[in-house]
Amino acid sequence: MNYTFEKAKEIISTRSIEVKAGKADPFSINELMDIVKNTSGEIIDKSGVEGKPYLLYSGGMPNGDKAFSVMYALKESNEALVLSQSHVGELANDPVISMAIDQAVKKEFF
Repeated sequence: MNYTFEKAKEIISTRSIEVKAGKADPFSINELMDIVKNTSGEIIDKSGVEGKPYLLYSGGMPNGDKAFSVMYALKESNEALVLSQSHVGELANDPVISMAIDQAVKKEFF
C-alpha cells in the first residue's frame, strides 16, 4: 500500500486528535515507521521531471563538500529532483509527523 502525503498526514492527524481527546493511544515508533515506509517516494509536481536524476542525500562527499550543499545547488539550478519534493519528503517536513514522533518517543521511553 502506498500513501500520498495527504493520506499519510490524514492518518497521523486523525490519530493525534483522538489522542488529545483521550480516545486513543499515541502511535508507537514502529507504527509511525510503517506509515512512513508506505508513503510514496514519487515526486509530487511532475512538470519537467523527465530525465532528471532523483537524489537521495546524506553526509559528506569525498572532496569534503556536504551532500546537502551539492543537492541544493542541483535542485536550485533545476538539474535534479530531491527527496523533499516527494510525498514522503513532504511528510517528513510536516509538523504533524514531528508531533507524532514526540508522542511516540514519550510513550516508549518515558
